[in-house]
Amino acid sequence: MTTAREEIDRILAAAAAENRALYEHEGYLVVEAFGLARTPRHAFVARSDEITTETLAGIGSDRVVLKIVSPDITHKTEAGGVAFVPNDLGEIRTTVDRMYHATARVSSNLKGVLICECVEQASGGLGNELFVGLRMTREFGPVLTAGLGGTDTELLAQALRPELASATASAALASPEEFFDIFKHTLCYTYVSGSARGKKRLLSDDALLGCFRGFVELARRYCAGDAPAGPALEEFEINPLVVSGGRLMALDAVCRLGRPLAARAPRPIAKIAKLLKPRSMAIVGVSGKSMNMGRIILRNVRKCGFDTEHLYLIKPGEKLIDETPCVAAFGELPEKVDLVVIAIGAEQTPQCIREIIAHDAADAVIVIPGGMGETEGGAEIEKTIKAEITMAHQRPGGGPVFVGGNCLGVQSQPGKYDTFFIPPNKLQARSAQTQRRLALVSQSGAFLITRMSNIGCLDPTYAITMGNQIDLTVSDCLEFLADDHAIDTYAIYLEGLIDLNGLELAQSVRRIVEAGKTVIAYKAGRTAAGRSATAGHTSVIAGDYAVCAAVLRDAGALVANTFRQFEQLVELSCTLHHKQVEGLNLGVVTNAGFESVGMADAIAGPGYTLSVPPLTADSEAALRETLEQFRLSALVNARNPLDLTPMANEEAYQSCVRIMLDDANIHAVVVSLVPLTPAVKTTPEELSTGRTFADRLAELHAGAGKPLVVVIDSGSIYEALAAEIRERGLAVFRSADQAVRSLGTYLAHRAARAGDT
Repeated sequence: MTTAREEIDRILAAAAAENRALYEHEGYLVVEAFGLARTPRHAFVARSDEITTETLAGIGSDRVVLKIVSPDITHKTEAGGVAFVPNDLGEIRTTVDRMYHATARVSSNLKGVLICECVEQASGGLGNELFVGLRMTREFGPVLTAGLGGTDTELLAQALRPELASATASAALASPEEFFDIFKHTLCYTYVSGSARGKKRLLSDDALLGCFRGFVELARRYCAGDAPAGPALEEFEINPLVVSGGRLMALDAVCRLGRPLAARAPRPIAKIAKLLKPRSMAIVGVSGKSMNMGRIILRNVRKCGFDTEHLYLIKPGEKLIDETPCVAAFGELPEKVDLVVIAIGAEQTPQCIREIIAHDAADAVIVIPGGMGETEGGAEIEKTIKAEITMAHQRPGGGPVFVGGNCLGVQSQPGKYDTFFIPPNKLQARSAQTQRRLALVSQSGAFLITRMSNIGCLDPTYAITMGNQIDLTVSDCLEFLADDHAIDTYAIYLEGLIDLNGLELAQSVRRIVEAGKTVIAYKAGRTAAGRSATAGHTSVIAGDYAVCAAVLRDAGALVANTFRQFEQLVELSCTLHHKQVEGLNLGVVTNAGFESVGMADAIAGPGYTLSVPPLTADSEAALRETLEQFRLSALVNARNPLDLTPMANEEAYQSCVRIMLDDANIHAVVVSLVPLTPAVKTTPEELSTGRTFADRLAELHAGAGKPLVVVIDSGSIYEALAAEIRERGLAVFRSADQAVRSLGTYLAHRAARAGDT
């Protein structure tokens, strides 16, 4: 006996053979087989068949919906292919004939008509119509999206904040229960659950969860990596999905087919250890006459303290450059090296890589050259290199791993080397005093070095630029580094993702976050791509950027919206990782009233809501005593937020901030200083005399278990003050309202993660 699932397999195979989407009545079979919802009573009548009273007997409703069935007509209403009529044989026959005539102008391939019962809905308002869609994405595999449905689905999605408009998650990564938790934050759930004022519950949570379970099962059977070798679902969407009698009813089901995506061939990513902590290294492309890119890399490597006993140059005709021995070819190296750095022209690179592979000369290779992939002729070079790498990975041992091309390479503190070919006077030197437990991994070298320049004291354990990702990807690096005990924060910049690489990335993010660490991501490429006329609502609402952001957030990453927010979140994570986040109550200390107001205005934003609570009675009493001690009591009210006025000196600040940090009602403190006050030493000349504001803040930060951040909101003359505070291990902002926004985002993220564990 054929089961429902086997019948679906047969239908999918037949539709794929005819190169068409499923017909609506075939989609109804999928809905029923996976328990997604109920379907209307319906009957399909082929064009060659006659509609009879027996046909209509199974429909049962007083009115019916007539829908033309054709593989060529996607939008039936616009083509005149939908009609609502009484359940009367004569009128139905007349209407169907008229519909055939109207739609024949659009398509000559009319298969028949679908007759459906007219479903009575719970109400006509928002929340009664939902949509749930499953889409196979190239980067993340099957992605599930749910939100408000009906004809205004896309309009509502554009008008609302993304997290309110719809829920989106990886169907391969998120469980049905996890997806339901995301859906609970949407406006759709607010209406369906009766949470909106004056609304009644339309649907039980169990009914929604059952629908989501069915969609996840559908995705894992027909979309995921272990899907059948035959046709796979490219998109399956129900819109509208209405509430009728307290149950979900699928009024329209759209299903398009594609082919399963193949996972990447295995790479020997364990060899990333040789990339990041090489014992030996060879550099190709060092000039003996000029300060070219390779020469700068050589000097950087030597300056970092790399063991010169195991440092070599591939340079025919030379014996020694900058006290480093040269050999003519890879076959002449005295040992197999852990790492080769290629710094020659793109056109020479394929042959260089062939020689490395042929001689088994290295376990890791950094390919610096640009001009690959993005230039005329460069695409062919990159294609050749990828083919060589793929063949190498199929050999015993897997061959070397490759980073690049078109990249700056790697700065590795543990590996004691730096391939960034930036002149030393262009990028401030990193300081061992400010080394952070941070891995920066970026597809763009320029993005990475500008972030490091903007945060001058940011000295990551690893800074890795991936370039064109001809072999290793951002996700490979995260997977390898996930268990690195020297890293607490992983900051990534993404541009393009290869097939299913986004899913691998999300899996690594989840593993890192579950270990109590932080991942911060920025995804470039946010503009909506064009779509074909056959694409459903799902592909519009959950576009490429929206999917990436949603899946990474669901995996536990902090997704930055701007470059500046990315920098600030990185700085917060690096300085606050070991602080306790027990809540979202903020203490504020400033010397300017406008900052108090500005910070209060910023305590709520997308994804976070802070509060500025009153102090405990003991703290308030201690604050009054402190204000009296510094002769500020006539000017300053003992409360939160605390405006110390420009009269307060460094010692007064320190005493008041300590009281805030000790207050049981306060979970984090922002201390802001408008530095133009004469009461505090803030200029470069003043900073060299006596105990500074930075000294006092560093003492407070070191002794506090709570987050403490600083605002210095004034011009370039105060950069030295901001830099000194940063060097003492505190995060510094140059705007009070932005400090609260980024801190709020970070605290909410930490609090949510603590709640998950």
